[in-house]
Amino acid sequence: MRIKKVILTNYRQFRNATIDFRKSKRNDLYVIIGRGGTGKTNFFNSINWCFYGKEPLFENLKKLPILNLKEVGNSTIKSVKVEVLVEDEEVGTMRFIREKDFKLYGNNKEPTEFRENFSLYQSNTGDILNDDQASLKLNQLFPSTIKEFFFFDGEKLDKYFQENKGEAIKGAIFNISQLNVLERIEERLETLNNESRRELGRLNPRIDQLREQRELKAKSLNDINSRIDSIIAELNGAKSKIKELREELSKYPDVERLAKNKDEIKAKYDEKQNISYDKKKDLQNLIFEFYKLFTLYKCIKEGLDSIEEERKNGNLPPTNDKGVLESSLKVNKCLICGRYLDKESHNYIQKIISDTKISTEIGNILLLMEQDLLNYKEFIDNFSNKHTKINNEINMYNKDLSDLNRQLEDIQDVLGKHPVERIRQKNQDWRDLEELVESKNQDLGSFRAIKEKINEEIQKLDDDIQKEAEKVGKANEIQGMMTFCAESYKVVVKAKEEIMREIKQEIEKNTKKLFLDMVWKKDTFAEVKIDDSYNISVINTLGYDCVGSLSASERLLLTLSFIIAMHRVSGFDSPLLIDTPIARTSDKNRANLGKTFCDISDKKQVILLLTPDEYSTDISEILDEVLSKRFNLALSQDKHETTIEEVKSC
Repeated sequence: MRIKKVILTNYRQFRNATIDFRKSKRNDLYVIIGRGGTGKTNFFNSINWCFYGKEPLFENLKKLPILNLKEVGNSTIKSVKVEVLVEDEEVGTMRFIREKDFKLYGNNKEPTEFRENFSLYQSNTGDILNDDQASLKLNQLFPSTIKEFFFFDGEKLDKYFQENKGEAIKGAIFNISQLNVLERIEERLETLNNESRRELGRLNPRIDQLREQRELKAKSLNDINSRIDSIIAELNGAKSKIKELREELSKYPDVERLAKNKDEIKAKYDEKQNISYDKKKDLQNLIFEFYKLFTLYKCIKEGLDSIEEERKNGNLPPTNDKGVLESSLKVNKCLICGRYLDKESHNYIQKIISDTKISTEIGNILLLMEQDLLNYKEFIDNFSNKHTKINNEINMYNKDLSDLNRQLEDIQDVLGKHPVERIRQKNQDWRDLEELVESKNQDLGSFRAIKEKINEEIQKLDDDIQKEAEKVGKANEIQGMMTFCAESYKVVVKAKEEIMREIKQEIEKNTKKLFLDMVWKKDTFAEVKIDDSYNISVINTLGYDCVGSLSASERLLLTLSFIIAMHRVSGFDSPLLIDTPIARTSDKNRANLGKTFCDISDKKQVILLLTPDEYSTDISEILDEVLSKRFNLALSQDKHETTIEEVKSC
């Protein structure tokens, strides 16, 4: 199935334009080239508008009237019409036409829409289908639910896997593979089985009771399945957001770690600053004490010399107290060691007492003064060493403070360049999502356990219904129908699951091959995986999922690889229409992408809408060899009309 021709009448800047996609070479490949504002996006939208009555790239934007501006000033009724001719090998050519009428009032007033028609003309039968019938036929060929898989905007491909979560991708695979046919069969078999149970219930009231119980259990099972699907969707959404946060936060430093380091360094700084302050106080006190004593140094020295002279002259008392010596003589016993005095010891103590010329009190005062004077002298003599030691310690702490301050400034410099609060909030969001994932996984386990229990209860009710049916004489035929429906239902469910599994595996394999063929950093990536929740991962050679850190060019190639793989595996027969598919790709990836488009167009129609910059030499040399046709868009001087010119050299 392919687009044969597009005819535009008064559609935006296309006042009267036709593009004929008649195939002229083996490859069904076409290029439409236009600068920004010449109408590439409008041409893309025109086909969507013809098919679905919507302009996808303008849905959320304020836009000019769809009617060509050259017609707005006229006072009459004018029509916008887009015709798309589609070729199909089985049904021939189909002409889809959407036409919208406007009332014009002149004086440049905005035109008013008042009528819209959608119709289909089938050349092989001559039938004309209108509105709902035409839309029904269109959706058989180009289902609106999966239109983004054959008509898509290259600018959005970069964020495809951010916008399309696992469940959405699973649904896309399901729809594009047309497994909804099996789902309808599944629903029909379940309906037939319920009808058979009702019929048996009329023959046996007990069966009717069991049937009602079973229907309640089946309803509960559906509710549980819906809840499980909802939880899985929430899990996939949370995991996707975690990937997005991981990707966004990878651009920034770890501000939380830096902030923690900053606090720790600040605490060290404050501690060392306090110690440094104390050391400076110690130095001040040292200098103050030194100054006081230094002025008395001469007196201290003379005092010490005098005491030493008295000691040499024997005028100072012994170190023992004179009173103790006299008491020892009275009791004839040494009061210090407890030994009794002999004559020699008695005479020796008397000699010590008689030789002491200065009273004990004065002698003791002199001895005490000597110790203080010695301490003062030692303090003065050691001042230089103490001063140097404290100075060195202060210098050491000053150096530490300078280093710590530099670290604080470096951290602050880094933090000052980034939105710290926003990053902190993103980190908190990440932690919240991790907690949500853990909570939802627990919920999922609980609901799956409930589902298993309900399935067991339904199976028991089915067994009871069968036993009761055996008691009914006329139940053989009905029971046979029920057995057939039940077995068929199991086969269909298993077939659907098996087909989905095989399709997923094939899409995964094809996506990997296409991606690794197109991307130029082939030694960086090892695998492309699609998990059971249909989330896509790109595994690098180190074994890590790096899909969140892919470049814009690599994300575009991954998305194209996935979409092309879906087409190949599902056998879905539709053209590919892509607006600006090359803008975000680098030179090496661009050449590989061009070769891929050539390969695809050997079996499928491919229409590319490019800017002149996109259609650079490195890609034109590849595409020109196989192009069927190339078209240029040219905008009139008043900017109100675009013409389409075919480049004959192709």
